[in-house]
Amino acid sequence: GNNSSPTWTSSRFIDTSTGAYLTTSGTWTNSSDRNRKENFATIDPVSVLMKVVEMDITSWNYKVAPSEKHIGPMAQDFYGAFHLGDSDTSISTVDGIGVNMAAVQGLYILLQQKDQKIHDLETRLDALEQRVNQMSGQ
Repeated sequence: GNNSSPTWTSSRFIDTSTGAYLTTSGTWTNSSDRNRKENFATIDPVSVLMKVVEMDITSWNYKVAPSEKHIGPMAQDFYGAFHLGDSDTSISTVDGIGVNMAAVQGLYILLQQKDQKIHDLETRLDALEQRVNQMSGQ
């Protein structure tokens, strides 16, 4: 007959038709297959980083679980900054991960720019020191 219950495998406790699943060890795994995606657009990692930097990240608990502490942004602030997902009252795990990965890339870009600037300044300083030494006859 027609069975509408989830597919059960040895490593998956819940297997959804969307490609997402819950492992038997309790790990939720989001679908992220390139073949399920469209409308790709590049992002500016430094801009993402700056939005993360400006966002309030606080510790808090859900009202129904006062002893269970968490750290993170408020969904309204996250949605206001990034306009991701389908609601301003929740944050998709794929979006939270994606924003954090983009912010890491933004940080790397800024560090590379700073390293280049330091290298350029060191080169200029070496040249100035050589000129000073030549002028003083050393």
